[in-house]
Amino acid sequence: MSDYISLDNLSKSFGSNKILDSFNLSVKKGDLVAFLGPSGCGKTTALRCIAGLTALDSGRISIGGKDITDAPPNKRNTAMVFQSYALFPHMSVEENINFGLKMHGIPKFRAKEKVNRIIETTRLQGLTGRYPRQLSGGQQQRVALARALVMNPDVLLLDEPLSNLDAKLRHEMRVEIRMLHESLGLTTIFVTHDQDEALTLADRIVVINGGQIIQNDSPRKVFEQPKSYFVADFTSVRNFFNGCFNGNGNNFVTDGGLHIACADRDTEKKLVGVRPNRIIVNPSNPKDYQNVHRATIRFATYRGNIIEMFTDLGGKEVIVEVPAANYDSGTLERGSEVTLAWRDRDSLLLEHSTEN
Repeated sequence: MSDYISLDNLSKSFGSNKILDSFNLSVKKGDLVAFLGPSGCGKTTALRCIAGLTALDSGRISIGGKDITDAPPNKRNTAMVFQSYALFPHMSVEENINFGLKMHGIPKFRAKEKVNRIIETTRLQGLTGRYPRQLSGGQQQRVALARALVMNPDVLLLDEPLSNLDAKLRHEMRVEIRMLHESLGLTTIFVTHDQDEALTLADRIVVINGGQIIQNDSPRKVFEQPKSYFVADFTSVRNFFNGCFNGNGNNFVTDGGLHIACADRDTEKKLVGVRPNRIIVNPSNPKDYQNVHRATIRFATYRGNIIEMFTDLGGKEVIVEVPAANYDSGTLERGSEVTLAWRDRDSLLLEHSTEN
């Protein structure tokens, strides 16, 4: 499938602050792509440039093979859902959804058909006469989506659409957005700083930092094969070991003298990361693991489904997450000795070193 959206060498500065720097990306038709990164990394600016709401300093944008770099927003056939939803408070749900159709001069009977269809798609039946102040956060989010979708855009742009919702609603809306995407097949780009949101929703995740794309991969690859310390750290890898490979084997030797078995060998890599939830505590059969080390519990905290353990492994703090149902408080006492084990494939070789 050919590229549908092409962003070629985008650059944007506000004063002396460079927000986008040599930003290049291709998106295939029908894909749902997440822009993932910290606040201020450039992800929302990139979205606004696609929508035509922010002018580029340089670079080209094309959709469906058509150059839209200099086209005004109303000539791009993109629809954007803002973080604040931007619903008109004096208009009912139905009037909010119909607003864009009215501005484009769509005949009333056709507009009514389109509005009714999208109300059913977004499950807003029975709410059409209400005003935004009479709606829950999730309902307001669906109205904002309906108002965008009713225009039948070529590209749907979502700017942190779930950030104003509580945890339960966020989970529900993730499912709804994904189901909507699969039923409509719209090419969609959404901005988020929430890794769980990106992993749940996206076909591809574009990790951004400092106005540049750091990694562009499937959710599984971003999570299981982060290319750099930044990506690993941003996706909750919390244990990092500086060091180097020693000899001809796949043993990485840390600066503290700890030997870590890795599935691969890359002498250019000076950093290994291990996710807390990939470390097993007191395994029943240690021989199943290539990394087996004795550690001492510093303290443990209960977090509902998991227990978070902070351990001392030869003077290095190692964080472990274990299922709470598997351990009672008496087995995780401060000062207790435990065995930590993980497989060599869970030793992630990363670019860029960091102080630990």
